[in-house]
Amino acid sequence: RGRTEILKVHGSNKKFDTDVSLEVIAMRTPGFSGADLANLLNEAAILAGRRGRTGISSKEIDDSIDRIVAGMEGTVMTDGKSKSLVA
Repeated sequence: RGRTEILKVHGSNKKFDTDVSLEVIAMRTPGFSGADLANLLNEAAILAGRRGRTGISSKEIDDSIDRIVAGMEGTVMTDGKSKSLVA
């Protein structure tokens, strides 16, 4: 429920195709933070623009989820200085 509300806030200024459901996106994104959800919708909007689309389709949502999940998996801070800066 909380993710759906976050998606509504961040999606209020975006145009979605009729096949996109914010409730379905919320169910598909467990563990995503509010910032991750905002990034997801922004990434989908960028992809839609690059593809010459007037609205965000489920294809852009799918591709954006894949990119964000891949980014989460690849984010490893091995540098001690970076770890102390974050802490």
